[in-house]
Amino acid sequence: MYLAAEITGGVLLTGACLEISARLFYRKKFQIPWRSKVIGEYPYREFVEKAEPPIHFQFKKGFRSRHVNINCLGMRCAEPEMKKKKLLVIGESIFFGPKILDEKGLWCYQLKDILHRNNISDWEIFNAGFPGYNTYQYRAWWEKTLKKIEPDIVIIQCGVNDITQAYVMGEKWEPGLPWQWDFIMRQQRKTKWWQKLLFHNCLYFMYRRKKITERKGFEPDGNVFKLRECMESISCNAGKIV
Repeated sequence: MYLAAEITGGVLLTGACLEISARLFYRKKFQIPWRSKVIGEYPYREFVEKAEPPIHFQFKKGFRSRHVNINCLGMRCAEPEMKKKKLLVIGESIFFGPKILDEKGLWCYQLKDILHRNNISDWEIFNAGFPGYNTYQYRAWWEKTLKKIEPDIVIIQCGVNDITQAYVMGEKWEPGLPWQWDFIMRQQRKTKWWQKLLFHNCLYFMYRRKKITERKGFEPDGNVFKLRECMESISCNAGKIV
């Protein structure tokens, strides 16, 4: 019994030392203290639904959950107030805000707080970020819904999905061809309890980060990559929005 206690204590002490070392290394490398990497769930099946072409899929208007809230216009941001000035951001996953644990951390709410602290109250922020859309779908969304907002400023960040699709689909790719519905649904992740526990561990996170970096990306379908046609499509669709 005494030996088992000594072994257990030794293991715990070693683990604590390794964790402290990892956090010190992290702070030195990235110049910021370590923070837990526990993430929010990404329940695609709950807030994404099929739609008519050329959009193919969209957010469920009025959806509410702990991590994801969609307004009446089908965007992940506050309900529209139609104030005097409007900023609209059209973009991919980075603007949608994947895996944010607390929705208050979403960029559009953060920006609204910054404006409020500086006594700027006449601007409204619209987040038209959608993970998985190509520029043809963004253009269709713009023509169907987004342009009705009549924004004063439009920021566009898109094209990555187009290029990825052209790379993966090979000779089958054509402008506007969306991701398959099954692929979109596979983006949903369910974090297990032991993963949530490990996400509090800096050492585990650094190991996981290294393994993800080494992981293979999308595999192309054949050797054909219609990059020139893809770039022309991106330019055309973004240009139509502009």
